[in-house]
Amino acid sequence: MSLYDADDTADILEFLCLMEVISFEDFEFALVFSQLKASVLGQAADHSWVLPAGRSGKHFFLAGTGINGGHHSIAAHDIACIHPSAPLSSPARLSEAAHSFDKLAKRGLRTCLLYDAAEPKIGRDLLNMTDGERGVAWEIPAASARRTSGFLFSRNWKSGVCEQVVKVLDNYLPTLSPATRRGFSHHIEIGGNT
Repeated sequence: MSLYDADDTADILEFLCLMEVISFEDFEFALVFSQLKASVLGQAADHSWVLPAGRSGKHFFLAGTGINGGHHSIAAHDIACIHPSAPLSSPARLSEAAHSFDKLAKRGLRTCLLYDAAEPKIGRDLLNMTDGERGVAWEIPAASARRTSGFLFSRNWKSGVCEQVVKVLDNYLPTLSPATRRGFSHHIEIGGNT
């Protein structure tokens, strides 16, 4: 018997995958963990915040879709993650998320977009609308419909970031209820406007 419903499970998977993405880029995990817990588990970013640089000198920016791509303190070695405050359920929300992603990605930042949607094709749509290089998406049965979550990554992430997210998903799969496991799927998307 699962301790979590499907929506909780989807939030947990988003959080675990985000932690893996950050650690994959050699960011100090301990700096990020406590503040991301509240921001990702059940609540997307409704405002921007930045974590101070650790030994690496890298900053981590988490923002909703209103992030300012011209922010003067964002450097090329920093990591920016956009996490919209609501699912990408309309063309306007999708466009806003794509625009926010491109503002940062076109500056050369390592940018990711962590999204939540009801439509499984959203990941491919985002790749086609942006300068994103690749993405990974997963679907999980939720209370009323299937829920799709995923990442879109800019060009300058380390090679293998999507495969690392897939490993996290595969490692978490045995903890899901049998019904959720049967409905779970994931895939990597490559392409976009390259």
